[in-house]
Amino acid sequence: MAKVAALLRPGGTWAMVWNVFADANRPDPFHDATQSLFAAAPRLSRRTDADHVALDAGARIAAIERTGAFDDVEHHARPWSLVLDPDQTVALYATYSNVTMRPDRETVLAELGRVAREEFAGRVTRNMVTSLYVARRRS
Repeated sequence: MAKVAALLRPGGTWAMVWNVFADANRPDPFHDATQSLFAAAPRLSRRTDADHVALDAGARIAAIERTGAFDDVEHHARPWSLVLDPDQTVALYATYSNVTMRPDRETVLAELGRVAREEFAGRVTRNMVTSLYVARRRS
C-alpha cells in the first residue's frame, strides 16, 4: 500500500476489486458434487469468508490505514451468482492451474462437463462475492 500511495497524486483514488469464487454463506451444490475430483487439490476447496484475503475487510482496511496515506477508506462486498452452461463450466475450470497441471486434466474436465450436463441439467450456478476497496490519497 505504501507503493500505491507513492504512485498516486494527492486526492487520487485507489480501488481494488476481487471476485471471490465462493460464498460460504450460500449452498454450493456443484462444488459439493465435484469436490471428489479435487481431493488432492486443496486450492479448489471451499473457503470461508475469513479464509479469503479479499473478504478479510478488517485486515485489508488496517493495512491501508497503517500507511497513513489514505482517507475515506471503504469496503463493499456484494454476493452474486455466476450461471454457466456445461461448455462454460469446462472452459472456466480449464483456466485453473491445479487443473491444467494435472496429468488427467482432460478426464477431469470431461467429468465436470458430464456433471454439469447430466446432474445439473446444463445449468451450473456458482456463488461469487465481489469485494471492493476504495481509498483516497491524502492531500
